[in-house]
This record gives sequence, C-alpha cells and structure tokens, in this order.
Amino acid sequence: MRKETGKIYLDLFTKKELSDIATFYRTETGQKLILQTPAIMIASAKLGEIAGAKAGINAKSRVANRLIEEGIIFNKDKSFTQRLIDYFK
Repeated sequence: MRKETGKIYLDLFTKKELSDIATFYRTETGQKLILQTPAIMIASAKLGEIAGAKAGINAKSRVANRLIEEGIIFNKDKSFTQRLIDYFK
C-alpha cells in the first residue's frame, strides 16, 4: 500500500512540494498536525454523518413528492408504491 500511496503523492505534488511538506512535518506545528489528525478526522466524520442524515431526511420527502407528481408506480403494484411513498414522507 505504501507504494500505491507514494504514487498518489508523486502524481499530485512536485518533488519540491514533497520536500516542503516533509520539512513542514518536521516542525513543531507539523508534529502537532500529525498527532491531531485522527481527532480531526473523527470530528469531520461526525459532521459528515450529521450532514448526510439531514440530506437524507430532505431527500425522502422530495422523493415521495416526485413519485406522486410523476405518477410513478413500481412493479405495477400500487400498494407497494404507496407504502414506499408513506415511508418517504
């Protein structure tokens, strides 16, 4: 995996930029960033989870409205479609 990850960095950064990044990580601030990155990722993931849940709730009602407005029926079974609409509302 190291080889593949290294290729990603080589594709995205010049050798000078990689050298600058390595220099930064040797600084006190760079070391702190390394130590705090897991906490940053966890906090960011929680924010993403909250944002995703809100987006899902918003999408559910929009999907239900669209099914109704466009008269979409699944498997020619109106009761299934109605259950789906009820779920999304």
